[in-house]
Amino acid sequence: MAHARFLSAGALHDAELVRAAQAGDTTSLGILFERYRPRLLGLAISLLGYRAAAEDAVHDTFVIALTRLADLNDPAAVGGWLHTTLRHRCLMERRTARRRPAVEIDAALEAIPVEGRLEDGIENAQLREWVWNALSRLPESVRAPMLLRYFASFESYEEIATILGIPVGTVRSRLFDGKARLAALVLEAAGLGAVDQRTLQSERRAFFFECMDEIFRSRRCDAYFDAHAEDLRIDWPGKRTTHGRHHLQKEYEADFDDGVIMSPQRVLASGNVSILEGLFRNPADNPDHCPPGLALVMFHDGSQITRMNLHLSPRPPRDEDS
Repeated sequence: MAHARFLSAGALHDAELVRAAQAGDTTSLGILFERYRPRLLGLAISLLGYRAAAEDAVHDTFVIALTRLADLNDPAAVGGWLHTTLRHRCLMERRTARRRPAVEIDAALEAIPVEGRLEDGIENAQLREWVWNALSRLPESVRAPMLLRYFASFESYEEIATILGIPVGTVRSRLFDGKARLAALVLEAAGLGAVDQRTLQSERRAFFFECMDEIFRSRRCDAYFDAHAEDLRIDWPGKRTTHGRHHLQKEYEADFDDGVIMSPQRVLASGNVSILEGLFRNPADNPDHCPPGLALVMFHDGSQITRMNLHLSPRPPRDEDS
């Protein structure tokens, strides 16, 4: 049912959804989030790499949209506005990261400033009531830092940690969890249910894991390459872009020739986006041939993948969620 609802919503223009959301329609807000989330995540990954900071920047953008959508004068420009907001968040995170030693990231982390409190930003009474109801559904341990950060006057992680008597790293993780849950509740309000999501996740995970196993066992997998459009766009590390799935095939062939194996570790799926995290296993005589990790961010159009961002990670993927 939710899937059919999503399809019918696809015909709505951004401006229509924004105007409805500005009037307090949480369903329209959820559709907007679902529509732009894959593109926002792709941009965040290109700026920050595939790590929690990229996901956090997307969640932060959702919170800002929740509070500041009423200020958007041109509803048709919501896509550019969301991308600008996200880029600003990512650039601030990069500047903050450069100012602190990597080993002290959690201990010295300062919160990214938010333009005003969440409560102050929501003009519509219906939307304000929805936000408070959504917050009441969060666990108490998550709700307290969320209230301090977005409703009270405490902008830094260190202040919140002092108030609650918990480590700064714990504040960071709980705020991350809270923003993710809040975004999920917005999507749930739009009828984009968890059952369809679990099915999608399971199907895509099975597909990519089976394909990777076949590719590196037999050096071919027609089903995998056929799932990519002939004119597939690939954004490679270093701002290089190619068009054509033959470039992807050549990359795998080069790995075969070099004795490199890519082992899939995790698949994330949401709407028209899939993310495949993999672990490189280099040959014994060239252990540094490839970096430890890989993330493929794939964008689907119907049954085919039309665009892909490839990110090489200096660390292995994190363990898959159980």
